[in-house]
Amino acid sequence: MSTDTFNTHRIAMQVADLVRKTGAKFIVTTYEGDAWERLVYFYAREANPNIKCFGYQHAAVFKHQHAIKRPLNKKYNPDVILTSGLTGKDIFKQGQLQGTTVSCIGSPKHSYSSLVKDKNQCCLVIPEVFVRECLSLFDLSIDYAKKNLNQKFIWRLHPGMSFDKLKSQSSILKNFPNIFKKTKEFSTDFVNEMKNVEETFNFLYVGHWLQGDVGKDRKDTGMLVKVFLETFKNIVCPIV
Repeated sequence: MSTDTFNTHRIAMQVADLVRKTGAKFIVTTYEGDAWERLVYFYAREANPNIKCFGYQHAAVFKHQHAIKRPLNKKYNPDVILTSGLTGKDIFKQGQLQGTTVSCIGSPKHSYSSLVKDKNQCCLVIPEVFVRECLSLFDLSIDYAKKNLNQKFIWRLHPGMSFDKLKSQSSILKNFPNIFKKTKEFSTDFVNEMKNVEETFNFLYVGHWLQGDVGKDRKDTGMLVKVFLETFKNIVCPIV
């Protein structure tokens, strides 16, 4: 049995154990076509045959995706699929999941037009630490802003990149007005917070530099542990 298969069964059986202990009548999972989702429905029904299983689709759904629309035995299918948009709802409606209800409940990321109607249009441009990517996105935003005067852009660089470096490789940015702002010092709150750290040794790391959604490990903590152990494996630390 592979590690992935083992983890899939482990998750499903742990959820089923919670169903038995709590007497849960409903269970809600993500619904993205992962094997563990189908096993959770199966094991949950083994623990409580009357439980209702809901799957929430929040990632994009494509026309030719297979696993997410594959009809299995009813015990492995959700009772209700909740979609984040009408496109997903239409795709699931055309599927072959017998006995499954499909309902669009929307997404917390969606902003109704009434909420943004009178607000300024602003786009945050956040390229990675590559000169070519920075210049491509900045050139695109400049061209768009010239054609759409109400559109505003904020350029935010990766910590490893600087506008001075980009200016040396772009005639457009070199002649640009001095609109770039640079943080020269840390805030008092940040300094005070760092002073509260009691450890005499700290390991500072950076993964993906943007904040991810809930449940998304954008900082790649697993790789952090690997790098830490490989870097300091030969260093003897005295026991305090």
